[in-house]
Amino acid sequence: METIVRRFLLVLALLPLASLAFGATLSGRVTDTTAAGVYPLDIDVYNAITGLPVTVGGDSTTITGDYSIALASGTYRILFIPVPGSHRFTHEEAALTIQVNKTLNVVLPRGKYLAGTLLSATSGLGVRFVDLDFHDPATGDPAANVEADVTDSLGGYNTLVDAATWDVSFKPLLIDRLVPVKLAAVDVTADRSLPPVELVGGRLIQGSVTDVGFFPLADADIDVRPAGGGPKLFTPGDNTAADGSYAMVVPPGTYDIIAAPTGSEPLATATARGVSIALDTAIPNLVLPPGMEVRGNCVTVTGVAVGGVDLDVDSLPGSLRIEVLNDQSAVDGSIRVLVPAVDLRATFSPPVATKLVPVRFDSLHITGQRDLGNIVFLAGTWVSGTVRRQGSGIPVPSANLDFIKIAGGALAVTPGDMTDALGFFRVVLPAGSYRLRVAPPDGTSDTLVVDPVVVTGADTTLTLTLPSLVTAVETSARSRHARLSLPWPNPSGGDVRMTLEAESPDAELSVWDVQGRRVAVLYRGAAFGSRLQVWNGIGSRGRRLPAGIYFIRLRAGGDSRVRRLVMLP
Repeated sequence: METIVRRFLLVLALLPLASLAFGATLSGRVTDTTAAGVYPLDIDVYNAITGLPVTVGGDSTTITGDYSIALASGTYRILFIPVPGSHRFTHEEAALTIQVNKTLNVVLPRGKYLAGTLLSATSGLGVRFVDLDFHDPATGDPAANVEADVTDSLGGYNTLVDAATWDVSFKPLLIDRLVPVKLAAVDVTADRSLPPVELVGGRLIQGSVTDVGFFPLADADIDVRPAGGGPKLFTPGDNTAADGSYAMVVPPGTYDIIAAPTGSEPLATATARGVSIALDTAIPNLVLPPGMEVRGNCVTVTGVAVGGVDLDVDSLPGSLRIEVLNDQSAVDGSIRVLVPAVDLRATFSPPVATKLVPVRFDSLHITGQRDLGNIVFLAGTWVSGTVRRQGSGIPVPSANLDFIKIAGGALAVTPGDMTDALGFFRVVLPAGSYRLRVAPPDGTSDTLVVDPVVVTGADTTLTLTLPSLVTAVETSARSRHARLSLPWPNPSGGDVRMTLEAESPDAELSVWDVQGRRVAVLYRGAAFGSRLQVWNGIGSRGRRLPAGIYFIRLRAGGDSRVRRLVMLP
């Protein structure tokens, strides 16, 4: 009798183990966001350890959305896959452990389809394996649900994404040497198809980022901007890897390449300036120097905090822009940035809507932490207007405006003093009298000088017309005040010679690129009579300018003369 009892107790003890060996049942109901059962639906099961598929019975839902499958004890990856075109997302259980019977109810969210094709601008063929990303235009947050987000062998896509308005980016493989593209604010609140998107050819740039001890910096952010300024290029995936390396594709051109730290590293940024990209290029290692804290508190004269104040930092001498992180004041007016140990100029620009005058610290010697205390902004006045071309009345984008104080001749601090795509500008100035100089973005118009522009307590609106440029032949016949000979040789791959004639105590001979940026000043000062000028092609930043078309401009008194120069590599 005792033996029988012992055997009975042993069987009871082994029952749980037997249950684990033979497995259990996973069951439940699959519904969508309306609580309706999802049918048909495929259930795929994989071993979570090996990744191998597991054959099970009952691997689909019933008409009511119910399912029941038998599984041996273990950990599984389980996919609940609705039929294509159902607007429902696949649900994944990445590591579901089964030891006893388990109930799992699943809700499948709905989305909308965005379809289209990506083509190579060179070949006209579809581009395969391009990755699509969706981000919120306001916050930059990625979409929670995205499926089928890679183009097929013909460059086509039919992506399911949460219904919303998204910034949609297309990121080709690096090996294809195609430039990524971003479409802003694409409405995907309903199914839609986009026109074909062309991807242009680019060049691969690769480099690395380290600290001063040459320790690789992971997750550093890389930005690429046109040399001399302008909006940064769209470069998704532009953070360094664990070994500090990065790689991306950009269009041919000349760029400033900026590396910025991420996380809590007390480091400043570093920039490789004027890098000419014509072929695949290895960028010199960017070394992030120790960051020195500069802080302050932005307030009005009555002590009210000013948020959203933008800080621009330029190194001295040379006025080279230094990229800084967290360069806007908080709601309480506080601002804190890290900069390298250099002499610098700091410009604090409140939002134009506040009508507060920007503040500039012309020379800060930074050797350690620096507290600027209260940065006090005076009330100012809007000066707005539109710049148009003489005759046609066409708006002039990228025209540069300088407001020079008549009393003392100082240049007013007016960040953002360049016209937009519609030729419009708006700056904030304190009351006073100014000489306004409007420089065109190219050689098709002459510089306009308005003297004086009187700013009072009321907002001022100006209508400005850039005069047509007088040709060189007409100039020689009509004016003896300023003459500029043709640059020689032209085109040139080396030194360029030219002769200027002027009768002015304040002349300037400068070089401008086709984007309307002054890239070199060859002479500035008094000019009486004839003067031979030789230029070696070196720009204001101490480097030879890249090959391209440039405009050499002589300004003397009220006259302006422009000559076209082609520079060879």
